[in-house]
Amino acid sequence: MATIYANARLTISAASAPEAEGGILAERSEPYRLDRSLASGESITVYVREQPSHDVFKGQFNEESNLNGWMLNEEMQEPSYEGLPLFTRAWACQERLLSPRILHFTPSEMIFECGSGFYCECNRISDETYDQRKLTSLRTDYLATVASIKNTSDIQDQLETTSVVDDQSTNSVEYRPHIRKKDTVLRWVWNFLLKTSLKRILNPITFIELDAFIQELLQISYPIDEGSVNASMYKTDAELVWLRIITEITTKALTYERDRLPAISGLARQLEPKLGKYYAGHWKDHIQGLLWYPADSTGHRPRGTHMPPTWSWASVEGSCIYTEGTMMSILFIVNQVEVNLLSSDPFGMVKGGTIQVSGRIADTTVESHGDDGYVLNGSGRIFDFLPDVRGTPGEEKIEIGQRLQCFLCGYTWLAYFVGWVLKKTPSKRKTYQRLGRFITPIPGIGVEGSSDRTSMFKARTINII
Repeated sequence: MATIYANARLTISAASAPEAEGGILAERSEPYRLDRSLASGESITVYVREQPSHDVFKGQFNEESNLNGWMLNEEMQEPSYEGLPLFTRAWACQERLLSPRILHFTPSEMIFECGSGFYCECNRISDETYDQRKLTSLRTDYLATVASIKNTSDIQDQLETTSVVDDQSTNSVEYRPHIRKKDTVLRWVWNFLLKTSLKRILNPITFIELDAFIQELLQISYPIDEGSVNASMYKTDAELVWLRIITEITTKALTYERDRLPAISGLARQLEPKLGKYYAGHWKDHIQGLLWYPADSTGHRPRGTHMPPTWSWASVEGSCIYTEGTMMSILFIVNQVEVNLLSSDPFGMVKGGTIQVSGRIADTTVESHGDDGYVLNGSGRIFDFLPDVRGTPGEEKIEIGQRLQCFLCGYTWLAYFVGWVLKKTPSKRKTYQRLGRFITPIPGIGVEGSSDRTSMFKARTINII
């Protein structure tokens, strides 16, 4: 079905239809009648209509703004969907992204959308005189990414070069991503800050401690495997587009939650030549894709035959948000990924899977309930634990005194360690399941003579299911 939309000359969107039988035409409101007299004494009648809303095609924030570095979906407000039920559906969102050209029939006007932009009957959708918000760019960015993939493929075909088969492109699930020994971006930014007003803002002790910590992170190396080092996230355009797709499409409604992966399968298939091996909504060399968290933890995990692994965003109902890569550096690596497919389609539904990661892990105890989750205590250090789901009966029920593990994923520019909260599985050794995420201040900043900030985290290689 995805190829039909991707290869269509024109897709007609019944945007205002409440159901499949609703049709494409909606009754428009009557224009306003204005009777006026000219200076000459002549009477005229002018008919005007209300300015149509373009909210669903507009971003909610300026490009320069952000929310503490967290990536947000582009269509944030429910009122923007009013009268446009098609825009609330996940499958329709995929079909819209796949289609090269779309003609939307809305309650107030027709809107044409293509890879170059938007055109409407009132001619104001792109006019910032009436609305200074930028038009959403996800679809145009996605189509541009797909076009670049096709162009690259065409050039390779024309050159008729002999391709060398990389054994990482076979069915083997083992791989090792590219890792940099020095976080050069962090070093450059930190040196830049040293030359600015940062040194004058902080008191001497705080400045010395923060500088020592940054230098420590620049040299950090785990005795797990040769080459295991601090790696920052370097996103290609395609990787960033994929994160935006997931953030956007998970806000949409599905009749069946088991369709979370199938509802993006067409998009994933088009991006595969650029992003590589695909596993349950993630790409093998894109470590940032694992750093998701639910926007609302009141949902639950799907049950039955279709149960994605807990490390996948598809394992939790509702929308998810990603940690924005420029605000965080990574302190772990991924060794292996394996998923159990329910069909021959690698982009379809899955039943479980395993990811093997190497990094640092700490033992903690659930101490109390917090504002939005729980408080964990590990060797006197406090961790704020934000569960992926709350109040779920059975295996994910959290109890005071329960032993949980905190896996260190990285650190943010706001001087916080962040990572996953895990629970051991009784049936398999060194195997865990994800329960949520933690955040804790980096210890020792501003405290003279503080000890090693990662001493309580022990180097280990584990499996997460």
